Amino acid sequence: TDQSTAILPVAGTVKNVNWLIGTAGINGLKTGNSDEAGGAYLFSADYSLSASYKITIIGCVMKAVDLNDAMNKAHSLLISALPAFSLKTAIASGQVIATYQVPWAATISVSPNRDVTALAYQGKIIDLPVITLTNLKAPQDKNASVINTTVSTESINLDQPIIKPSLWWRLSHLQ
Repeated sequence: TDQSTAILPVAGTVKNVNWLIGTAGINGLKTGNSDEAGGAYLFSADYSLSASYKITIIGCVMKAVDLNDAMNKAHSLLISALPAFSLKTAIASGQVIATYQVPWAATISVSPNRDVTALAYQGKIIDLPVITLTNLKAPQDKNASVINTTVSTESINLDQPIIKPSLWWRLSHLQ
């Protein structure tokens, strides 16, 4: 994939018939044709929706008149699919998504300091964030990153610090 030519033993330099390589993000995959199936083209293309979020679109055209027709249709299909993908806000900045009940202090809320985005297709989020809470120990600063998400590099932080329990609280809660 992603090569316009290849050097093969015995055959020497062979030109890739996939003339769409490098066009519209296309980096491969397989061309083909036969009398029974007509033209067929299996393709993949990489796109950046943002600096930190990349997607790969994979598609296939089969039963085209010939390989050239299949590749032209694939290019059109790919170009028409691109606008359907976007990033949407899955968790808004400041939205409380978790709380920690600290026995010796007030409940501490957790929220992102920026919007957490996720992949959407035709406006509907299809890659929902999976959120993992970290274990906390006191003390913990305000804005400590306490949650990891699968869809964003944005940190999700404590809205207030967690302080150590007072000596009185520790002595009165011995077990």
